[in-house]
Amino acid sequence: MLFEDILRTLPSPSVIKAQLLNVPNTPVLIWTAKEVFFEPHSSIPRRDCRSEPCGETGITVEEYVIDRGIHETVKSSISHHDDQSIYAVLKYTDILHLLAARWDSSSTPHFTCERYTSPCGESNHYWRPQEHTIYLRFWPDGVPSRHADSQTAALHGYETRYRRKHS
Repeated sequence: MLFEDILRTLPSPSVIKAQLLNVPNTPVLIWTAKEVFFEPHSSIPRRDCRSEPCGETGITVEEYVIDRGIHETVKSSISHHDDQSIYAVLKYTDILHLLAARWDSSSTPHFTCERYTSPCGESNHYWRPQEHTIYLRFWPDGVPSRHADSQTAALHGYETRYRRKHS
């Protein structure tokens, strides 16, 4: 499961807290992920080029970038569904709110996670590589209420899904 995988790769809480204390009001990098933006041109109408053959390799463009480690994907939790790109997970799920919620032990949340996307590596006819960086930000007086509500909902939703799977 992606959330547990991310938690295993994060720096220890003591390291993060030390960084936050050393430089207050500065977010701390906690996770990076790579993905590619597939160019929209394709021989298939209204599709991007991910399913196009990649030169003379015998595999698709998507298989090629996954094999090269420049496009990270996550196994879908729904059987018979394609793997999901990191971008889709970051954009369409509550993972950032969930990560932020895991840093708080008080009833008032003090952390948010922020995602930044920047180009990385060489672009070509098929793709543009990008890196997503996730930062943890500490709010000494508590996070704005819109973040607190989202984090509470994310944590509740995760715990409900987790209990359903393990009951």
